[in-house]
Amino acid sequence: MRRMSFMLTEPQLLDGTKDVTRRDGWENAVPGEQLMAIDKSDRVRSTEAVRELAVIEVVSVRRERLGLITDKEVVREGFPQWRRGDFLRFMLRTLRLHPQRMITRIEFRIVRKLV
Repeated sequence: MRRMSFMLTEPQLLDGTKDVTRRDGWENAVPGEQLMAIDKSDRVRSTEAVRELAVIEVVSVRRERLGLITDKEVVREGFPQWRRGDFLRFMLRTLRLHPQRMITRIEFRIVRKLV
């Protein structure tokens, strides 16, 4: 089972406010695929444990420009208090993703929480 990090949005994943994620890459995700949601990147040092948070199932996948995100989609990303501009600044600051960047929008559902 492939792993997907929710390092920046673990609370939103676990409290159920997040059912969409935008990723640089992940073009090969397919509806029905189950993924292991983890707390940090697989690229951590071997001395650091990775916590498995939940099993999620991909519902839909599409490619789009990051800057096309709507306020409604920002809520689905787990940020109900933010507007579109807040989310875009967050993505630029934390992941260095420009609004014109093509990203993969993945809708998912939690199959089983593990924590």
